[in-house]
Amino acid sequence: MNAVGAYVLFSGAMTLIPLVREKIFGVDVEVQAARVARYLEAAPESSFGWHRADLRTPLPALEELEAFPIGVNLEGKRVYLCRAEEAIKYTHVEFSRDFTDHYGEKVYVCFV
Repeated sequence: MNAVGAYVLFSGAMTLIPLVREKIFGVDVEVQAARVARYLEAAPESSFGWHRADLRTPLPALEELEAFPIGVNLEGKRVYLCRAEEAIKYTHVEFSRDFTDHYGEKVYVCFV
C-alpha cells in the first residue's frame, strides 16, 4: 500500500513540476510553437464538410477567417471553422479536407 502511495506522489510531482516551472519562468517560443504543431498534426480528419455545413451566410475570405460558425455537429455542439491560430484555443479540433481544399491553407473544424 505504501508503494502505491509513493508511486502516486512521484507521478503527480513529475507531472506538475514542469507545469509549475513553465508558469514561473515562461515557455520558450520555439517549444510552444512545436507543441502547437504537434497538436494540430495529430488532429483527426473531420467528417464535417460541405454536406453538413450551414452556409446561409457566405464563408469569409481566408484573411478574415478566425472562428466562423458553420453549423452544429451530430452531438448538438456548435461547430466553428478555424485557422491554426484560432484552432489551438478549442478542446476538440479536426482537420477539414473539404475546407482546406477550398481555402488552399490548412483549416480546422473546432468545437468545445
